Amino acid sequence: MSKRNCKEDFAKFKERISKKRRKEDTTSKSDMDYITVLRLSSHVEGRYQKYARIGPLANVPLGREPTIQNIKEACKRYFNVEDGSHCDILAGERGPSWTETSQINNWKVIHIRFIEGGDECQLRDEKPVEISSSQRWKSHGTPKKTTPSMSTKVAASVPLSAMLKLGKIIQPTEEIVTVQLEEFKINEKAWAQPFEATLSLSKEKFTSGGVRNAYIATPCQA
Repeated sequence: MSKRNCKEDFAKFKERISKKRRKEDTTSKSDMDYITVLRLSSHVEGRYQKYARIGPLANVPLGREPTIQNIKEACKRYFNVEDGSHCDILAGERGPSWTETSQINNWKVIHIRFIEGGDECQLRDEKPVEISSSQRWKSHGTPKKTTPSMSTKVAASVPLSAMLKLGKIIQPTEEIVTVQLEEFKINEKAWAQPFEATLSLSKEKFTSGGVRNAYIATPCQA
């Protein structure tokens, strides 16, 4: 073998190895007899928003090129789902959905789920609507400046005597007290049962004599 042929063979081998490292080797598109599939629930569940596993791993017969469409058709045949259901290939238990075989970086296990035909809108990518600065300005509008209205009413004048009383504590002239009274019955020569009486006692001294002061007490009506 000449040196030229050796160089060409080595160059081809090197190119093939580089393609394998980039996962672009053409042999990956060859026919596959079986694929390992893990079926997941249709919707996310639980606290961590994950797709729940349904059953064990399954070896699904493929027998053709592993394209997205071929994988979906093989899974629908194997799991015997309804015609109206749609097969969605996921990246894992948390998604997202795969739409091209170039996105699949691990062919050991293929995660799938089946959703009803009415739920296919979930597979569409939701693109955020961009709002220009001019539209945002129009939507908010120009804020109106509010000026405090000036009142034309004049407060009534307060007499000086009332102003002097402001802030002072008004002491009450009477005090409500409860006393216990006892009664002696002369005819029976015995003390009666004591009873309580509520009186309004004036704080102003009525009279005084000796070492005692007398105050006026008025019984309160029950």
